[in-house]
Amino acid sequence: MMEKNKNVPDDVFVNGEFSKQTVVYASKAGNDLKMDIITRKGEAKGKPCVIFMAGGGFTHIDRLRDIYIPYMTRLAEEGFIVATIDYRLGLKDKAPGAIHDLQLLENVIEAAVEDACDATRYLLEHADKLMLDSHCIIISGSSAGGMIALSADWSKRNERKAASVLPSDFQYSGVIGFAGALFSNCGLPKYEVAPAPTMMFHGTNDTAVFYKGKRLGNYVMLGSSNLVDLFALENYPYYIKRYKGKGHEVSVLPMQQDLDEVVWFIRKYIFGHKRYKVDVWFEDEAEEVQW
Repeated sequence: MMEKNKNVPDDVFVNGEFSKQTVVYASKAGNDLKMDIITRKGEAKGKPCVIFMAGGGFTHIDRLRDIYIPYMTRLAEEGFIVATIDYRLGLKDKAPGAIHDLQLLENVIEAAVEDACDATRYLLEHADKLMLDSHCIIISGSSAGGMIALSADWSKRNERKAASVLPSDFQYSGVIGFAGALFSNCGLPKYEVAPAPTMMFHGTNDTAVFYKGKRLGNYVMLGSSNLVDLFALENYPYYIKRYKGKGHEVSVLPMQQDLDEVVWFIRKYIFGHKRYKVDVWFEDEAEEVQW
């Protein structure tokens, strides 16, 4: 689990180059779910958008935690709208071992996916005001947020209940997951509609969100490695970077040192419609990161 959140100044994105506005995109169970919308000033209409969900084990969240700022800043510099969102924390008041209750975990992830889809709907409904390209929305997340991102695209591609608030003709343009996984309650997941081009980063020794995955009955948690196996089998485009010997620090490390690769992925796979299958192994025993 991540250490206590570090504070980021409220004006980190309020300067001569960027602007930030905070909105309530939904209210559920008496709680307001907020979204910070970050954009570079002076951009023309039709900006692509990246929705980002922070990690926190479904127990806590900080939309603008300092370790995510390089990622958000780079995307904003590239001309993207960045929408970093709250989602319901279904394990917030639960005992530490509650995450092993698969029925509970299913409900927790389902609620968070619903929230991500509600945030997406908000952006679609306000696309003109935000000067947003409603045909280019990428969903991204770290750790628990990565699980939500992968599950949201899967839910929409299969028209599951969690994604029912979204227009029938809408699909996410891409998925970027940092130490994420796809949770399924119906055995090995399938895609009725091919998934969005998907980029994944994962440490091979990750024990918080499993690199390969786990199965118990009909419950399946596909980590990045097994999810790529599925993508390869079905001929879906993907990009995976495997950090050999690393653990859950890969939920944040690429957002500091792999930003050029992220931009390349977006430009080639999403803007350029390439169907590459890229599998990168990376090893650096000396690499350390504060997370």
